[in-house]
Amino acid sequence: MNRRNVAQFCLALLCLAGLCLAAAPDPRDVLRLLESRDARDRLRAVKLLKEVKGTGATARLVQVLGDEDAEVRSRAESALKLRGGPDDLAMIASRGMKHPRPAARRAALRLLAARRVPDLLRHLEAALADRDPVTREAAVGITVNALASRGLPTLAAALTRGREGRPRATALLAVAGLDGERGAEIARKVLCDRALEVRVAATEILAGIPGERGLAAA
Repeated sequence: MNRRNVAQFCLALLCLAGLCLAAAPDPRDVLRLLESRDARDRLRAVKLLKEVKGTGATARLVQVLGDEDAEVRSRAESALKLRGGPDDLAMIASRGMKHPRPAARRAALRLLAARRVPDLLRHLEAALADRDPVTREAAVGITVNALASRGLPTLAAALTRGREGRPRATALLAVAGLDGERGAEIARKVLCDRALEVRVAATEILAGIPGERGLAAA
């Protein structure tokens, strides 16, 4: 091997070493960026984690799903969409669905629903009983998109959970959209519900019935 070839070989090795270093950032640097009060630093951390394989990086990204900055949360969720392995999905389920921040739990549910994980129904039921009303309302839409009519029993059960009217009204409208007869049946039972939103939804459903039955309900 002549000198020119040796030089080219050494240069190739240096480039390869540089790529390896770039693909494996120092965990301490990532942690420092994640703990920064500057959202731009946390975005840099997400970018670094996106290129790192393994459940350790997945766990960090799940943690970021609860970031106070909406863009940081969005980037972390986008990075997690690329991780569809069983171990990664298990990490999203175990940590994401139990994250202390509601935004993270909603993101984890979206990710699991997009992958149609085998135990998706269990996660949907948990989200429909979540302590956060916004999460319960979001879970209704995700249930409809993921299960369609197969989600009717789960949506009907959500009508009895929580005191907040809006999530329950959303569930009632979803049931009626999937099965008009069943929705009308439930609507008759909740016309005197304590929540205004539920009473309004029930009236809208029953008023949509043609003829005297709809007029009487209205």
